[in-house]
Amino acid sequence: LQIPMINNLGNEIWKCKEAGLPKDEMPTMGEPGKRAILMEAVGAVCYLFAGSDILIMRHPESIKLAQEMINDLMAEN
Repeated sequence: LQIPMINNLGNEIWKCKEAGLPKDEMPTMGEPGKRAILMEAVGAVCYLFAGSDILIMRHPESIKLAQEMINDLMAEN
């Protein structure tokens, strides 16, 4: 039996330096309120591509964005 890969990316994303930098310190990284949400959503999709089975996420908007990305990728064209 294969052990499931569980990733607690919510804690790691939200405590990193880039997630909390104010806009005046790093204006090229965008709005601070959306930055960590986008980092968490993109990280979640990347972990799924890498084979993760369970994701522990922190922000509800990140979960919605990740679900939308997954649905877009799985849509038949």
